Amino acid sequence: KTGKHCEKLQGIVCIAKDVTERKKAEEELRQSEKRFMDVLHSSKDAILLIDSEAFVDANEATAQMLKYSSRKEFLMMHPSKLSPSVQPDGQNSFEKANNMMKIAVEQGFHRFEWIHRKKTGEDFPVEVSLTPITYKGKTVIHCLWKDLTERKKAEEKFKVLFMSARDAIMTLAPPTWKFVSANPSTLKLFEAEFETDFLSLGPGDVSPEYQPDGTPSAQSAKDAIESAMKNGSHFFEWTHKSLKGKEFAAAVLLTKCTIGGRDLLQATVRDITESKRSEFDLVTKSNELEVKNRNLIQNEMALRNMMYDMKETNDALKEAQVQLVQSEKMASVGQLAAGVAHEINNPLGYIINNLETLKKYVNKILKVVGTYDGLKSALSRKDTEKAMKVSKQILAIEEEMKMEHIRADSGDLINETLDGAKRIESIVLDLKMFSRTGGKERKSANINEILKRVVNIVWNEIKYTAKLKEEYGPLPEIMCDEQHLYQVFVNLLINASYAVKDMEGVIGIRTYCQDKHVCIEITDTGEGMPEDVLGKIFDPFFTTKEQGVGTGLGLSVSHEIIEKHGGTIEAHSTIGKGTQFLVSLPVKES
Repeated sequence: KTGKHCEKLQGIVCIAKDVTERKKAEEELRQSEKRFMDVLHSSKDAILLIDSEAFVDANEATAQMLKYSSRKEFLMMHPSKLSPSVQPDGQNSFEKANNMMKIAVEQGFHRFEWIHRKKTGEDFPVEVSLTPITYKGKTVIHCLWKDLTERKKAEEKFKVLFMSARDAIMTLAPPTWKFVSANPSTLKLFEAEFETDFLSLGPGDVSPEYQPDGTPSAQSAKDAIESAMKNGSHFFEWTHKSLKGKEFAAAVLLTKCTIGGRDLLQATVRDITESKRSEFDLVTKSNELEVKNRNLIQNEMALRNMMYDMKETNDALKEAQVQLVQSEKMASVGQLAAGVAHEINNPLGYIINNLETLKKYVNKILKVVGTYDGLKSALSRKDTEKAMKVSKQILAIEEEMKMEHIRADSGDLINETLDGAKRIESIVLDLKMFSRTGGKERKSANINEILKRVVNIVWNEIKYTAKLKEEYGPLPEIMCDEQHLYQVFVNLLINASYAVKDMEGVIGIRTYCQDKHVCIEITDTGEGMPEDVLGKIFDPFFTTKEQGVGTGLGLSVSHEIIEKHGGTIEAHSTIGKGTQFLVSLPVKES
């Protein structure tokens, strides 16, 4: 204002407040949220959020999987449009999907197989993992879709080759070298009524006591097995005996196979009785050397062709086995993604809520601060009466705004927000460590730290089904491939959670050092396993889980990893009490 009655400006009063910590907290929160979104949108698996009526959000991998041009186009679709009307079990897709989401909400997590439909109209199988999470103040379902098309093809190819082969195909396992699998042609050739009748036997049980050249069958069979294990394969002629006592001549190809770290033998057997009979008749009827030589050449060519056919069949089976092993290795990553997202969204939810509350507090504080202008003006004019009046107004406004409560609550809100941001940062760092591929060189590491990171990742798989008891003893460091050991301990802890999921039991982790070895015990209080099951858990393709949950290679792969580290893995179980896995790894040499 201007005029002769206006007082001269005496000065300007400035009030400054240090907001460094608040800015730092806001920046850390932004960085944590960015890391979370990076994990979401960089995933190669389809990840989306859905409520009871529509899609809430999705990554680009979802649109690509279902052949939509973009994530935006996909989000415009209603969930009921993305599946055939009926699933393979005959249930209505829409009704079954609602039931699956209800189960996920009740249990905290649910995984199952599903048939989806692409925009092009093509149906394909997926593995679906559902996890309820808090998103923008409301509960939605976090979905992870994993395309099972290649895995299903590999499984079907393996089954068709194995079951339809005209040759008898069986596998033998050390150290007893008993038969552990057999196809229908095997049962027919050896006159076995049931598969169980054959699997309890070994090569000596399906051979006469002596071979035609006079050598004991037991010793000859042992020599053939040793040759195949040493050289990779061994082809020879043999006289077999069926379970009903019938002897017959056979061509046998033994091939070494390594599955899940275990050395197995695959035996392919073909009956050559007719070929041998023809050979005998020709030799008997003719004394001419030319006929004998021609016959020998023909037989040699026939045997070579037979060996070629057997190798082709064996190579196809090995290729299918490799695809199945790789599929099993990738399964745990897809399974954990939904749980990790849930663990991140919980602290993210209250971080957002706290910031919204702090925003309201800041607006109230700014309103109170605005009233100080009148007080400053009265004080600058030395108008005591006006200053007292304004002070009373300030006190009234502070009481109305509940400033005492704001002062007391703000510190707690900031501390909670910082704790949540640090929790998200910890989960993301542990997930990045787990997702790395194994390195070529082993490094020094502490098993206790590896186990704590694994627990941080799989916590969402455990917390709804069991209590976790951790006892970490002082340990020396070991030389290891950390990412491969992550895979072992993730597999053991997830198996333990399956064992107690309906019993609200206890999962235990205990570490200690003994005889220059680091020992890790992982226990559960589940139903336990009988002896016949316990003896097969490290066999490839053996599983006690329901169909569609896994290929039965998890423990085989774990066994292989531990053996490559120079350690051992053992399992002990008692019916009604639970199961214990004991892993022993050598300490780092000084």
